Amino acid sequence: MGHILGRKNLTYSDGVRMFLQYYGPGKTPISAIWGSAAAEVLPTLAEKMFRYDFLIENDTEAKFEAALLKEDEPDPVELEVLLKEIGNSLPRLGKTLTTRVKRFPHQRGGRPEKISSPEDQLRVIDEIKELRGPGSNLDDLFKRVGRRHGVSGAKIKQIWSKQGTPRTTKEAQTELQ
Repeated sequence: MGHILGRKNLTYSDGVRMFLQYYGPGKTPISAIWGSAAAEVLPTLAEKMFRYDFLIENDTEAKFEAALLKEDEPDPVELEVLLKEIGNSLPRLGKTLTTRVKRFPHQRGGRPEKISSPEDQLRVIDEIKELRGPGSNLDDLFKRVGRRHGVSGAKIKQIWSKQGTPRTTKEAQTELQ
């Protein structure tokens, strides 16, 4: 787990310390992060292990081990269930979090515009004006300029038609000031 956080390894104490730095009283509630996810990932252990007071009391590996040793030894059937549960916890966590992430709102709007700034649009208009001459077809010019900028000819035509009165970049810049 340490490599995910950019570390060579991560001790139990480091993990608990990092967790408590951001979650708990006066910070983000643990339930906001885990909520029912802990119950889905480790149903048998979630109720006991993911409580703030349990993490505070058992912030080192030695304390955690001592807390586990105080508990009654599980019978063989219960032990088998716990070991399977722990073994399947990471894949189950991935599935649970993936399902929850899919419920996040999607980014608004469509595809980001490639030529969105007024300066870029003025440059495109100036390019068309430079290429335009007697006998030139505007649709061909739109396609040609569109290829240069990685957009369609229709997008260039849209920019051209929004321009209003024909002007040069210098004239437009003086208008902006």
